[in-house]
Amino acid sequence: VKILGPLLAFLAVPCPAEAKMLNCMRCGAHVTTTAAIIDAKLDSQHGSFSFKHPRLDSTVQVLTNPSGRKFEVLTVSAASALAHPEQHAEHSWSHDHAWSFLTCNRCRAHLGWHFERLADCDETTAQCPLPSFQGLILEALEIVDSQTGQRNTSAHIPRLHRMI
Repeated sequence: VKILGPLLAFLAVPCPAEAKMLNCMRCGAHVTTTAAIIDAKLDSQHGSFSFKHPRLDSTVQVLTNPSGRKFEVLTVSAASALAHPEQHAEHSWSHDHAWSFLTCNRCRAHLGWHFERLADCDETTAQCPLPSFQGLILEALEIVDSQTGQRNTSAHIPRLHRMI
């Protein structure tokens, strides 16, 4: 069940009427909505900063992996994507969580990472980290109007960290 938990938890992410859908840039499969965006703090020992994304009205974190590649990452509470079962605690952008790759259910494009809490804790305390969440790569997503289903004219979410 530990391995299947992440897979089963993200099979369907509902989209409230006021939310925008975030879909896979490669194949258009539904991934999540703007209603699922959360502010989970991530940190990269190789460099990180955050900014407010104008099209999403949400905080985006720019994180650097050990090989020096930068990613603009949006954290969400749920995503319809495949969380790979192999988890890694090493080089995690969240010290309390292990990570695994997150890929599109349809085309298997790399969408980001699934973060799973490393240890059990007393969830009644404010210090307890989230049980799990996802970090999605903005470059792998497109914005779609939830009411019409139409892609925005520039549906791709632009990478902004180079302009800051």
